[in-house]
Amino acid sequence: MSNPNPTQDKDISTHIDEPQAEDPHRKALEPVPLAERIKQQHADLYIEALERYGEDGSIDPEAEKRLKRKLDMRILPLLGICYFFYYVDKTTLSYAAIFGIKTDLKLVGTEYSWLSSIFYFGWLVWAIPSNLIMQRSPPAYYLALNIFMWGVLLMCQAAANNFASLAALRILSGAFEAIADPAFMLITSMYYTRSEQPSRISAWYCFNGLGVAGGGLIGYGIGHVKGALASWRYEFIIVGAVCAGWGIVLFLLLPNSPATFKGFTHEEKLLMIARMRKNQTGVENRRIKWDQVVETYTDYKTYMFCFLGFIANIPNGGISNFSTLVIQGLGFNTLQTALLGIPQGVLVVIWIGAGAIVNQYLPKNSRTIVCGLFMLPTISGALGFLLAPTNAYVGRLICFYLTGSYQASFVISLSLITSNTGGQTKKMLVSGMIWFGACVGNIAGPFFYKTDQAPKYQMGIGSLLAANIIEFLMFFAFRYAFKYENRKKQEARENAPPADLNLNATAFADMTDKQNPNFEYGLVRRDSRATYPLYSSPNRRILAILAARHVRTSDTIPAAGDFSASNNPLKKFKLVFLGEQSVGKTSLITRFMYDTFDNTYQATIGIDFLSKTMYLEDRTERFRSLIPSYIRDSSVAVIVYDITNRTSFLNTSKWVDDVRNERGQDVIIVLVGNKTDLNDKRQVTPEDLDKRAKELGVMSIETSAKAGHNVKTLFKKIAMALPGGSAEVKDAAANQKIDVSATPGEELPQASSYNPQSASTHTAKPSSMSHGGYAVVDVDEDPAGDIGGSTSGLEFKTFLSTDPAPNRSTSPNTAPQAPSPYFDVDTNIVLKRVGMAMIPREGFVAEVCDGQIDLYGPFWTLTTLILSLYTTSTLTSSITHYLASPNTPISSNLPLLSTATSVVYFYGLGVPALLWGATKWLKVGEWGVAEALGVYGYAMTVFVPISLLCLIPVGILRWALVAAAAASSGYFLVRNIYPVLASGDNKAVRLLIIAVVVLHAAVALAMKVLFFSYTVAGVEVSPDPIEEPLLR
Repeated sequence: MSNPNPTQDKDISTHIDEPQAEDPHRKALEPVPLAERIKQQHADLYIEALERYGEDGSIDPEAEKRLKRKLDMRILPLLGICYFFYYVDKTTLSYAAIFGIKTDLKLVGTEYSWLSSIFYFGWLVWAIPSNLIMQRSPPAYYLALNIFMWGVLLMCQAAANNFASLAALRILSGAFEAIADPAFMLITSMYYTRSEQPSRISAWYCFNGLGVAGGGLIGYGIGHVKGALASWRYEFIIVGAVCAGWGIVLFLLLPNSPATFKGFTHEEKLLMIARMRKNQTGVENRRIKWDQVVETYTDYKTYMFCFLGFIANIPNGGISNFSTLVIQGLGFNTLQTALLGIPQGVLVVIWIGAGAIVNQYLPKNSRTIVCGLFMLPTISGALGFLLAPTNAYVGRLICFYLTGSYQASFVISLSLITSNTGGQTKKMLVSGMIWFGACVGNIAGPFFYKTDQAPKYQMGIGSLLAANIIEFLMFFAFRYAFKYENRKKQEARENAPPADLNLNATAFADMTDKQNPNFEYGLVRRDSRATYPLYSSPNRRILAILAARHVRTSDTIPAAGDFSASNNPLKKFKLVFLGEQSVGKTSLITRFMYDTFDNTYQATIGIDFLSKTMYLEDRTERFRSLIPSYIRDSSVAVIVYDITNRTSFLNTSKWVDDVRNERGQDVIIVLVGNKTDLNDKRQVTPEDLDKRAKELGVMSIETSAKAGHNVKTLFKKIAMALPGGSAEVKDAAANQKIDVSATPGEELPQASSYNPQSASTHTAKPSSMSHGGYAVVDVDEDPAGDIGGSTSGLEFKTFLSTDPAPNRSTSPNTAPQAPSPYFDVDTNIVLKRVGMAMIPREGFVAEVCDGQIDLYGPFWTLTTLILSLYTTSTLTSSITHYLASPNTPISSNLPLLSTATSVVYFYGLGVPALLWGATKWLKVGEWGVAEALGVYGYAMTVFVPISLLCLIPVGILRWALVAAAAASSGYFLVRNIYPVLASGDNKAVRLLIIAVVVLHAAVALAMKVLFFSYTVAGVEVSPDPIEEPLLR
């Protein structure tokens, strides 16, 4: 792609009109040529990448998708296998404990705990120096060397004959393992964008769980070895040898940087580098910058990350070394204990995978919330383990397994470091600091597990509980810290010259997050995009039809950043989008702005850029009365109908009447027939449209937001109809997208207007509209009547109250926060849907939910079911106690609450997420994860009243009730899932349907046995005299 404005790369300071105040970070922003700003190895390749892909949208999505698949296949397996050995290595001492190492080495007192902790002393001492060495070295080679050395040292541990020799070897092992996590995080950040990093980090971190399971299998196998050496010595030798061999493989296969990645073409390398432009964190730089060192240790967030590493690894230090002893203390023998480590590892994989999926598909501003969410099973499991009776070994084992969910939270939190720290030196040091804290936590953790407290280890599990509660609170501290920093960034940018806001100039300049004016601290799963679109690329012409300034002194259209040439005040035109529910109003705007179409948009009332959402039921008069105040000052009304829905077409006359009543003839009206991609389902012909348009005296056009057909033409027709502005400008404008971007971690204003001088707009990708909603778009006009302006001309509103004129001066920082459209639904609507879900039927999402599923109802249903199960099972347990022994005090069974929570949430949330993933993998059906969660959540509604009926002490009746509930909810699931799968291969569909039915039957059976019975696990009572004659 040629550069239409080559002078801007040569001197990006062109638009600095006056001296700027001295700033401690200004050195990083001195106006220098772009080539000199790029502080990377292989700078020529980076410059070429920016020249070719320096504009937003210049990367072919399909090419990028192919590249990501190739990167996933080449990088993730290598890092994953590394992490597998990394964790197997850590569990060797734990399994050695049950194979006799304590006896053979004559370990007494706290010596075993010291062997667990002393490993991290080596790590602690060498963590920061090792990170600095890695920056000066090829990272892949340095990582491979360390893996080889830790394998060698692990083999040497088999030769230890006393505490002192083993302790010395473990210190050295810790030093060589210190680089592992920071190296994995660095390599991930070199190849993946900020939005991709959480899922990729989760992918290789999942091998942590496989390492736990693999350690159990290895331990079980070694337990059967009968040789000249003790079993634990064979474990060290075998695991160490394989690790050392893998280090050699890694040296040959793992790349050091995108520029040196073997097996990728030159074009793929350019694309690989260009993708990282959005991160604004650089890729590779081997020079240590001392100003970044100083900034690292004066930045309060560094110490927050360090404390997070400390508090999150207190549980890990104990669990990784005492898990086998805790399980063995429940009454299992050595080989059983080794095997029971396998489900523990599998659950870790499930937790981490579920965390990645939830983080990927929840709405914006969710990352820290997801972290907090996955702390809850750990907290409940620790409580259950502490409070459960000693003889309830099954319940206590389940509770112990639940404590592994903290791994998902910690994995997601790692992406907060990689995506929120800029500058190579600073990133290395901050990564080192979190693992420095992790070392201290791992050192402290084992000492909470007192030998004299076995097998309950009250202090150990108590430390896990306390640490997890603090970690839960830490995530919300991070949330508000990042939002505070983003507000400061915004204020600084308002006074910054355009040259400093050039994304290409700062993308690879090796600037820290504080130095880089374009850096945004991200809490969200999306990429940090250009917050200030006018300056997002020096070569791009921001000409969107709703945002293009016409320069009277020239026939040319200025490039972004050239708006200082004109200081004309702007007048606004307002465009109002009107229409019935789900006709595609938002999709039209989104297609024009982003050139994208998203099947997962959820219907809302109005368009709001994730600010506020309001549902309108049946277009009631109390809400409809608000519409005129928004139409009143509009210049253009775009009335949209669905060509497959004749009712929406017939109602267009009502919308035209509304507009004419408020604006008379002083308004341009365009009648738009949308969804022409569904021509085979058409109910309204083009002739019908032409006839209606002539009757009403309005313009008309047919479009397809999904296919992009005629969308630009629609906006071009609007531009041509507005007063003023040359056809040339408007024609050019109609062929451009509006460059609108979200500010990560920030909530957005209800109504905002972009000012090219202050660059303060924060807008984001909108949700879709329904229930008679509308969108409002403002278009700028200069005093001479020419269409134009910058992206300042774009304004979307939504009616939120009876206030007819939302305050335009509302600060983005103080604007009300946006509830997710999935949860912003009236309780009465949820209750109606809950009632309808009790009746097995198909088309629940389309008919009952009007095509818009919510998650409020499903979460409410599942939580209610948990409380209902616990309450009713506790009552039945109490009745059983009383019947067996009236004088025996009745005690609560809190582990049962943990069991209920695990069973219900795993089935109601985990299973639909897995099913959705299976449909995506098999490429069948079109539905989102929200629809899957909603269908499963509402399907479980029937079990709430059944749980109450199961208080009746007649065994056969309870079996009949549970069977009826399972059949009813199972039919509901199949009838609503099968249409989604119908487009797939018959064999695959059958397998998925069978899996759905089997799993549903299994969870129904589990609920009957665990909760709908008068004999509850963990409670020792005599047979129920009422129930025994019938059926248990």
